[in-house]
Amino acid sequence: MKLKHIIKAFVYLGAIIEEFLLLSEDEQIVQFPELSNAIRESRKQNPWFVNPFVINALKGIRYWLDEETLANWITDNGVSEDAKTKKIGLIMAGNIPLVGFHDFLSVLLTGNKAYVKMSSKDTTLLPVLSTFLVKNCPNLTKQIHFVAELPKNMDAIIATGSNNTMRYFSYQYDKIPHILRGSRSSIAVLTGEESSSQIDMLTQDICLYFGMGCRSVTKIYIPDEKLIPRIQNSLSKFTWMTEHRDWSDSLRFQKAVLLTRGQSFYDCGPVVMLQESRLISPMAVIHYEKYNSLEKVKNTLKALEPMVQCVVGDPNKCEDWIPFGKSQYPEVNDFADRVNTLSFINSL
Repeated sequence: MKLKHIIKAFVYLGAIIEEFLLLSEDEQIVQFPELSNAIRESRKQNPWFVNPFVINALKGIRYWLDEETLANWITDNGVSEDAKTKKIGLIMAGNIPLVGFHDFLSVLLTGNKAYVKMSSKDTTLLPVLSTFLVKNCPNLTKQIHFVAELPKNMDAIIATGSNNTMRYFSYQYDKIPHILRGSRSSIAVLTGEESSSQIDMLTQDICLYFGMGCRSVTKIYIPDEKLIPRIQNSLSKFTWMTEHRDWSDSLRFQKAVLLTRGQSFYDCGPVVMLQESRLISPMAVIHYEKYNSLEKVKNTLKALEPMVQCVVGDPNKCEDWIPFGKSQYPEVNDFADRVNTLSFINSL
């Protein structure tokens, strides 16, 4: 199938998502009943998939689905129209809504067949979106396969999950070309020069998807604690998260543990901030660490690179840093774990 037809199918999907997002919830139910129902069912299946975060996931996907963006993306990454069609298995994670969409997009835009094993925590959203692709381009039915188990004759595997799951997949698929992604998290670096808008954007990087994504900021480097009240004030717009029963239970538990241990912390509404050198923080806790030298922080980040998905900060301080508020809205060319999925597929 011509890649231009596949691109047009994804552009059509982008237009559908854009139209859906412009409607009120009642209008969405009338005009897009299948997608509206999929969102409701996803919440029943996974209580962390609250409506605002599913909508955010759709917004992020919509941003990629532009004809010029997709055409340039595959051209810049050397995708060939003449390559032999391959069967690529996708094992999806279920921590945030539609987290595997980028892999799905990568496989189809390279003209290959996607065999998709959905997470039991997220089975409804991607299959419904794929129906819009097929509606625009019926031949895609030959390339999209949702399966309970991956067939044994896959040419490659792309899997995302926990570190324990990755150890199992590494053993199971050791003889098949693969990309295996385990657990990672993200870091923010503040200098004290941030505007109020930048601090507001940082709180999105922390709170979107209840902090469950690999691009969620779980630790912040700060020059001193004078910045914390500013972060605390900005986090107030996410206080609604405490109405979520499971999040509220976790928040109360973490406060109780810290109080029992006699550890001081900052109560920031939907989260607590704890001075801690470790990168990974428990649910509802954000670690912070004070620093004296920005250069030393940069050296520390280099050592942490295998565990870090992205670093949020002022790109003028370091060109590799992502602007505040952008960690959960990656560009289409921002590949997870810095492994170029298109290059991997091209190499098969």
